[in-house]
Amino acid sequence: MGDFAGAGQAIGLELWRIEKMVPTKIDVIDGKLYQGDSYILLSTAKSKYGNAMEWHIHFWLGSETSQDEAGVAAYKTIELDDSLGGAPVQHREVQNHESDLFLSYFKQTGIEYLPGGVDSGFNKVERDVYRTRLLHCKGKRAVRCTERPVESGSLNKGDVFILDMGLELYLYNGCNSNKYEKTKGAEMVQKINNERGARCNITFIDEDPHNGAFWGALGGEIEVTDEGEDDEAAAAAAAGQTRLLHINDSSGSVDVTEVPRNDKGQYTRDMLDSGDAYILDTGSQIFVWTGKGASKAEKKESMVIAAKFIEQEGRPNFTPVERVVESGETSMFKSFFFQFDPPMTPQMMKAATSAGVAAMPDQRPSSSA
Repeated sequence: MGDFAGAGQAIGLELWRIEKMVPTKIDVIDGKLYQGDSYILLSTAKSKYGNAMEWHIHFWLGSETSQDEAGVAAYKTIELDDSLGGAPVQHREVQNHESDLFLSYFKQTGIEYLPGGVDSGFNKVERDVYRTRLLHCKGKRAVRCTERPVESGSLNKGDVFILDMGLELYLYNGCNSNKYEKTKGAEMVQKINNERGARCNITFIDEDPHNGAFWGALGGEIEVTDEGEDDEAAAAAAAGQTRLLHINDSSGSVDVTEVPRNDKGQYTRDMLDSGDAYILDTGSQIFVWTGKGASKAEKKESMVIAAKFIEQEGRPNFTPVERVVESGETSMFKSFFFQFDPPMTPQMMKAATSAGVAAMPDQRPSSSA
């Protein structure tokens, strides 16, 4: 079918590179990826739940790929997904921040990032132009990094902050910040640096508390006295910030609206319409859910809308995006809904325990298409 004729029929990996806006099959998969390009990788394996096939589609974006190529990769991923009956799980991968699943495909060869890319006939994004931003890292076991106004008044003594000025990164550890926040801040600085080819200069404000460039970018040095919000209270507030967005094209154009919680502040399974698509924003990860009856436009635009949402919200470019399909939801996705699956009765639990996992119903989507 089109650019992906015969894809997904044999167990193994298949790789396409976007060349002049068209997916071109790469016969040798050796872990070498050009950082100026975008790729689509298809993994085909036998399902653990029977004789059906299991597919994962990853569209990989090099650190210097163009927005045009990235968009084509996202759209073509939907086309490949459709050719396999909508059963695959889709993943958005960004150079230096790939998922463990993606990396597992290259255990033998490793991944090598090569400079440059295919001449695609368009202008690439200016390499070293970045928007100055201030990231706030807060929490205990689940540390969230969110964007704050770039001003000294945003700082407090209880948390960790990162001033991102492109190739100049500044890490500010509040004197009362916890070890989880400090670890997350250090990890985030390293990820940003890796994303930019390890070319950033990193300054630790602990070691240079009166750094002129740091305070100058924030509008002037101040004595930070604010203790910051309690971590437990902040965690509760963060949980309430999870958002569910509805993607619908019944009006003739693709519209995105936020879905309100129920009167108990929860999301429930019945809020997901089988005929549409949705975006679940957890703060640290984005899920795209597509119903069995979603239109072609909704399927095609959903991953692109998710990428635009990340940009509009000021999230890191490497924020994970995973697409799940109705009846093939992951446990992580389900955890953000109240009783996504009906609770098992004691009789059901007893039957499942005595008969083993094989007695459990297959919740995975059919591979027939």
